[in-house]
Amino acid sequence: MLRRRALLALPVLLPACASPEPEYFRLSAVPGATRRSRRRVVELRSVGLPRYLDRAEILRAAGPNRLDLLSGDRWGEPLAEMIGRVLGQDLTQRLPGSTVFSTGGALSIDSDAVAEVEIQRFEQEEGGPVLLLAQLAVQAVPRGRRTARMVRIQAPVEGTGTAALVAAMSRALGQLADALAERLAAA
Repeated sequence: MLRRRALLALPVLLPACASPEPEYFRLSAVPGATRRSRRRVVELRSVGLPRYLDRAEILRAAGPNRLDLLSGDRWGEPLAEMIGRVLGQDLTQRLPGSTVFSTGGALSIDSDAVAEVEIQRFEQEEGGPVLLLAQLAVQAVPRGRRTARMVRIQAPVEGTGTAALVAAMSRALGQLADALAERLAAA
């Protein structure tokens, strides 16, 4: 009898032991200052991303040499692809009259400028702002002079929780787009 009651209670107890469904987040484009550019078609190459960031889980720095995964919080798409897509949207807004396309997308057209981004860090520093450290390179096509620059961006996290962190990351990416648009306008 006791065994039968235990078996009947099992379906009720199992859902209580299940882990919660993950929450999914995405970066979003943010408005920025527009720039006039002679470059009408800009090719945004695939964004380089360190392997430690190239994962479904969202993470933050927990010390100089330690990272914490945010339990149950995931990116809605591969991070490098999402950064490239959102950066392209940010650049399109900042360079009116220009067409920005990604090399990883469905379009393949001749461009008159190429933009490249290599991200080295992109996470919240321990209890502080989001740090985005990246190298930018811009080259006019054909055979224009190639310029490169290292940028360090910090965006404060306004609030608590993963949604506030992702919003700050979106703002940092918008600032990266500002720096890239400035380089493209000057190229």
